[in-house]
Amino acid sequence: MGDRRARGLNPANPPDNSLDNEIRVLHVDDEDDQLHFTKQMLESFDHCIKVESTTKPEEVVDRLNSGRFDCVVSDYQMPVMDGVELAGRIKSVKDIPLIIYTGKGSAEVARKAFEAKADDYVQKEMEPAHYLVLARRIRHAVERSRMKELYGTVVNGSRDAVAIVEGSKIVYANQAMAELVLSDDPLQLKSMDLLRWVEKKDRPGIRKAIRSRKEAGSKLHRFTLVDNGGRHRQVEAQCNPIAYAGRPANLCFIRDLTENDVDKLRLPHA
Repeated sequence: MGDRRARGLNPANPPDNSLDNEIRVLHVDDEDDQLHFTKQMLESFDHCIKVESTTKPEEVVDRLNSGRFDCVVSDYQMPVMDGVELAGRIKSVKDIPLIIYTGKGSAEVARKAFEAKADDYVQKEMEPAHYLVLARRIRHAVERSRMKELYGTVVNGSRDAVAIVEGSKIVYANQAMAELVLSDDPLQLKSMDLLRWVEKKDRPGIRKAIRSRKEAGSKLHRFTLVDNGGRHRQVEAQCNPIAYAGRPANLCFIRDLTENDVDKLRLPHA
């Protein structure tokens, strides 16, 4: 494996740069040459990736606590502690994406890695093209982590009903969405068709709204929602295209206009 072969590589499918800001990676390996070459290749394949390197796994937790990192990439075989033990230590104190990156590829090592809550497992190869695979796995893990954080702080706390849909299938819903359709648990909505709660006459328009990638978030869509109890409610939806778990999806905010109208009727006249 040499730099000349790597520089001559021209991947047909470059990584998706949907994340505009830096992806800060801490790479752990006991071999300096491996650290140097991996940093060079990852930063070449994906210009958003910035790699810091260390040969000391025992110092990784302190490094994570004192610096800002989005992902850890760790070798498996290291003299002080192996990558699986390191993964266990990291995951016990910090929720950060972690990828085991090893030349010792086996089903047993992969099993141990995932039992230690590693997010991914990539085997080292002689062919430089595999660094493109590693770069994409890093980006995917970080994107998924950032979206999870976003949903946890914004979506779950929203007073509006929120659903993430692929096509019209729900892949995520918050508590307010469950309450809007009279469901006990938002997890019960997963894999259901959002259109099942849309009055039949309104379905073509809403189907178009959640599948269109044009005029994202610029238009409000009113329709009649029929909840699990059969009650008809006037609602307003706004849909925004996003990437969810690496796939195209729509983030839909749904507001119950019926309740707002009732509140207005209760207001005293001026």
